[in-house]
Amino acid sequence: SYQWQLSQDGVEWGDLSNANAPDLTNVLLDIGTVYFRLYIDQASGCTDTSNVLPVNVVADPVAEAFIEDATICTGGTAEFYVTVDGGTGNNSFQWQFDDPNFDWIDVAGATDSVFAPVISGTGTRSYRVIVSQTEGCETISAPVQVNVVAKPTVSVTASETDLCDGGESMLTATVTGGA
Repeated sequence: SYQWQLSQDGVEWGDLSNANAPDLTNVLLDIGTVYFRLYIDQASGCTDTSNVLPVNVVADPVAEAFIEDATICTGGTAEFYVTVDGGTGNNSFQWQFDDPNFDWIDVAGATDSVFAPVISGTGTRSYRVIVSQTEGCETISAPVQVNVVAKPTVSVTASETDLCDGGESMLTATVTGGA
């Protein structure tokens, strides 16, 4: 028979309930170092206890997404970045946008720590990033918003367009739209 055992300090051991097979999976652990070992008892009366296996459990990472400029013109590029603290293993990224009809949707090919989409249309858009680590840790950043405004238009007028040498004219610019 098999019996997996757990220790918080590597000295005092307790049997894990329903852990009576050669493989052990789906054990919920608190943050910190815990120790495992396997006790076997054969029908012949022979017994053995395995080596001690320490397992270090760390907190999931914390990801913070941010944007270079929170207001851009339609057709412009928004530059999003993410910083990651904690967890363990190498980071991989998947940026998502909030589609009002479908919830969060992965952005195809947006798998770097820097994400720079060209955004058309106007209005507020929300983006976030999922960070997965090679050791199984994962987190999702809080959403970051970008406000997309119409491109500005500019026109100029002159108080006088026909002048004599030394004459004066006032040039006036009118800007509409943009931010």
